[in-house]
Amino acid sequence: LIVRLAQKTLPLLLQVMDSTTLLFEEETLPGASDEPEISLEDLHEDFFVSQRLVNQSCKTIAIVCVAVLALLGLETCVTHSSLAPEAVVGFWGKRSVPVHVHRTTARESWITILHQGYDCWTPCKGAGQCDDFCGTGNACCKKGAFEDPPNYENPPECQNVTDFWTSHHECVSPAKEVKDKHFAQDCWPPCEVGGLCSWCGGGNACCRKGSTDDPPECDGILDWPTEKHHTCVKPVRQIPVMHEGQDCYDECKGPGFCSWCGSGNACCKYGDPYGPVECRAVVYFSARTHYVCVAPSTKPAPTVAPPRQPASTDTSCPDGKVLGKYGCVEVDGPQAETFYIYIASNSSSTGALRSNVVAMNLGGVLHYVHNNIIGSCPRKYGIDRIRRFEVTVKNTQSLYTKRSGSQMGPFMEFQAGQCVSEGCNQTWQRYGYVVGCKMQSSSAYKPAWYSFPGECPNTPLALKSEDCAAHFPGGECDEVTGGTHCTFSPWKDAGEVFIDELEGRDPTLGLQEWCQKGNSEYDPGTDAGRGIVFWDKKDDRTLVRERKYKLAYLFWKKYRSFPKRLTEPCDQEQSLT
Repeated sequence: LIVRLAQKTLPLLLQVMDSTTLLFEEETLPGASDEPEISLEDLHEDFFVSQRLVNQSCKTIAIVCVAVLALLGLETCVTHSSLAPEAVVGFWGKRSVPVHVHRTTARESWITILHQGYDCWTPCKGAGQCDDFCGTGNACCKKGAFEDPPNYENPPECQNVTDFWTSHHECVSPAKEVKDKHFAQDCWPPCEVGGLCSWCGGGNACCRKGSTDDPPECDGILDWPTEKHHTCVKPVRQIPVMHEGQDCYDECKGPGFCSWCGSGNACCKYGDPYGPVECRAVVYFSARTHYVCVAPSTKPAPTVAPPRQPASTDTSCPDGKVLGKYGCVEVDGPQAETFYIYIASNSSSTGALRSNVVAMNLGGVLHYVHNNIIGSCPRKYGIDRIRRFEVTVKNTQSLYTKRSGSQMGPFMEFQAGQCVSEGCNQTWQRYGYVVGCKMQSSSAYKPAWYSFPGECPNTPLALKSEDCAAHFPGGECDEVTGGTHCTFSPWKDAGEVFIDELEGRDPTLGLQEWCQKGNSEYDPGTDAGRGIVFWDKKDDRTLVRERKYKLAYLFWKKYRSFPKRLTEPCDQEQSLT
């Protein structure tokens, strides 16, 4: 290192003695020149040495250089390096005033490289653009990683860079400007959601190969820098509505026109009678359970939604309408809805009940596993997989009218095949064997539970009989009609994903043996695992989204004959009050 520094310094000193002076501020030395008119082209590139990299021997050489310059009668020596002021303190007994050197090259200002010489791979989350750790405009690169085309270890920002000091990844100044920033890096933490993202560069999106929940701007992409996580890519199609299907309420700060949805688009919710004007002329909603980005049929001026009025105290409505939360609303009848439900299972329960049970949505089954199964080793109840089913539900007209247009009924708890909630009989006698649901909005997983009343729903499993089934047939039927005894179809098996497969644990080593080695899937006390990180930070919303993404992706990857996603009908706490 000393030899290399000397090789770089000697030509510089000769150049200084021949034709240069230093730009300076404030203090001058006796006998200094009064004409600071000389350029220092390429001075920074040849003499910029990081304090963290240079050892004491190199500092000694720098002090000698300063002494030579002083003896030549030049102005106070100042460089961009953090080493120079310390060297001057040791030689003159005081610190010189920093001066920004103006370069006469095409780049009008030099870029300070932070943490030069340090291994930047971990803090930068891989190679590529890394403003936070390396400094604005700089990148994390490795000497000798020249490959064509660019890859995960050699993004475009690192190509043609020659000024390296180490053999590992280090902070450097890119040799050329690139349009696609953060090549192959994980874009999920800064973007927080799939789709168009300014962190990825103008017009680029944060997407993951095979993801079932990314918006349409992520469809059709063939060139993926990595398949390990969400990464920045360039959309291949013109998408009229950005972030379609995703909840836009928080991003747009409420309903109305919103640039996050794309130019001229708005954030609206289906059926909201008090939304702004731009939300009342929408032909297509990508989801009906939450606020989504839409394209208004007309482009009125943005308006502010009027304050919502309290529910009317008048319980009468004209024919064809029912009393809703904000007054009388149109009734168009219950709809048949097909969606996925999930249960946590083990190898001995593959033929378990398909009715008189509780099933969950995707977030619900992960919430259940995280809070009830993986906290002990081995797992509780021998749970080793997550099973998925496809079911069609159409509840009765009487329930739809009572619930002011809601498609789902009140949730009923089942234990050992028997309903244990209050009001089971009253509900079924009045509204039929309706499918119910409930949500827990306080959890980051947004879990939902569904109840399916089957034959003899008020009788424990061991006491059910054919006579009981004849009198209390339940709601399961082959062709769902929405009748009193025909509200849901038989569950259609839609695949399973093993928990080992989901969390990335090597299944060749038995779970019990793995635990005996000091490992743990998840410890509630530390909110982290040992030997595995998949379940760390249970309530971290970003990590929760990633866990949900991965489970959905594995089902799609293994069972391509089923749809990627189906709309979940449970969007609020259901009750009959």
